[in-house]
Amino acid sequence: MRDLDGKIALITGATQAMGEAIAHRLAADGATVLGVGRNENRGRAVADSLIANGYKADFIRADVGVEEQVAVTVAAAVERFGGLDIVVNNAAALDSSTPESPAHLESTEIFDSIMKVNLYGPFWFAKYAIPTMIASGGGSIINISSYAAQRGVGGIPAYTASKGALEALTRQIAVDYAEHGIRANTVVLGSMSVPRNSALHQDERMAAKLRDGRMIARFGNPEDTARAVAFLASSESSYITGTTLNVDGGLLAKAPVARVAQQLVENLAAGAKAS
Repeated sequence: MRDLDGKIALITGATQAMGEAIAHRLAADGATVLGVGRNENRGRAVADSLIANGYKADFIRADVGVEEQVAVTVAAAVERFGGLDIVVNNAAALDSSTPESPAHLESTEIFDSIMKVNLYGPFWFAKYAIPTMIASGGGSIINISSYAAQRGVGGIPAYTASKGALEALTRQIAVDYAEHGIRANTVVLGSMSVPRNSALHQDERMAAKLRDGRMIARFGNPEDTARAVAFLASSESSYITGTTLNVDGGLLAKAPVARVAQQLVENLAAGAKAS
């Protein structure tokens, strides 16, 4: 599919596996890709790999949690490529550099820093990119959220709050700018396996617990996310806005006790057969 020929796509968090997969997919579909992140070496390596494969790409070092840097990044994208059609807010603060705690132990500084990246960043990218999208007749904003926005996950109050607010912000952008041809949607991720959490997924006990929460046996991967983003960026989704697309192996749709109930039915059936 080359549905994105001539489109300019900006992807935050392009220095990590998820952002890199999204960048490769959108580039393969024809878009010129601008990666954004804090790690200059890693970001440049991703851009260079795209260019080596014959795609159009570049990288800008920026902290998406700083408004001035977001504004400069959007301006640079427009200056370099002549416009901006797609914004993918993939960057998220949830790692060893921003350790969270239950609310009564969480520092305001940690809470604030996570909200700046996960919520303010997407807000600022919308704030500065939307005028350009309006001028060109439309665009697509795709925000990456998590099942944690809808399910209680212990010990990460800022992350869960930021993702819940991000989904609400996405709907607000969709309703405010639909008349200008701008669509805004959210991709909600479930159990995704990436290098940063590989130890978790390789632990047999934790892997079994995670598996029990999904309908589909395998873990999700960055390519699953990239396919969903490419769909929402393309004209194939031209009648879709203000919605959430769950890429979670059925996690959010599955009742927590579904497996317990299934085992009960199987046991009853086995007992009836034996008698």
